[in-house]
Amino acid sequence: MLQNAEIVLEGTYSYFKKDVSYSQENFKLLSFKDNSNVHLYSEVLSRLETGEFLKILVRYEMNSQFIPLLVKIDKTLGNKYAQEIFEVNPGNGELFYKFQSAEKSQEFKRTFNSRHCIATPAFCTTAIFSFAKKFEPGLRIPVSIISTDNVWDYQGPPKEKVVYIEAKSKDKDDFLAEKLPIDSSLFYLHENASASTIQDPPVELVISRDHCIPYQMTFLDQKIVFHQSKKRDQTLK
Repeated sequence: MLQNAEIVLEGTYSYFKKDVSYSQENFKLLSFKDNSNVHLYSEVLSRLETGEFLKILVRYEMNSQFIPLLVKIDKTLGNKYAQEIFEVNPGNGELFYKFQSAEKSQEFKRTFNSRHCIATPAFCTTAIFSFAKKFEPGLRIPVSIISTDNVWDYQGPPKEKVVYIEAKSKDKDDFLAEKLPIDSSLFYLHENASASTIQDPPVELVISRDHCIPYQMTFLDQKIVFHQSKKRDQTLK
């Protein structure tokens, strides 16, 4: 049981491709009064073309500085099951990783020198970087992401990737026109540190200024929309 945990925000995302909804995500953002830690809990449900349901549960625990401490990802699809666990020691930067499937488990340890975000399949965790950096419009800021290629079988240990985040200006009237919360900021995610002759379209992210929660993502014909939210003062018993 979670003790002394206040639900700060909860909501639902709808995933669209070419205006067709194919997935839904429900999440809760919790704050703990005893140690100021912050947790995100997410459930992603997707129906595949085969008719099967893919279910993903994500637990993302951070300290008061939004540094990841524990990330747990559980995936099920029919008889398939896989679990990933990331544990971070913020004191020495050591990462412990474990992959567990129905057949076997694999463990890995490594020390990282810089602060990282941990990638998960849950959209609600994609904006953790916004608490770790100071952004100026027009500048691309590097952000280190830890991720894996492990889905149902172990393919290898976690690897580091750098993406570049650019803050974009957006008028208040623009947010009103798009029915987005006023307390939000627009960011572009790039693969390269600077603009090149061949431009790759950026990922557009609209992120809450009060929480590490993304409101919307747009990339080519794909879109993720935050269409329901609640703020409430409630302690979990």
